[in-house]
Amino acid sequence: MNLSSMLEDTMTTLRVKTSLLREVGFLGITMGVATHHGVVYLSGKIASYGDIAEAMAIARGVAGVRSVQNGCQLRHA
Repeated sequence: MNLSSMLEDTMTTLRVKTSLLREVGFLGITMGVATHHGVVYLSGKIASYGDIAEAMAIARGVAGVRSVQNGCQLRHA
């Protein structure tokens, strides 16, 4: 992986995190975001399947994202 690819992945990760933070429903949720070759990997404990689907949709809408992989788990009350 060259420096240019690493930088682009870092910027994509930042754009996804920013987009998730802008959504009211995702404030306070700790969600891991990593990017490798344009593929975004989401992780963390999330309240519902709907929230996971919404997070994936938000990530897919970010420039530079080729695909999104879900590694999130449901958080138990």
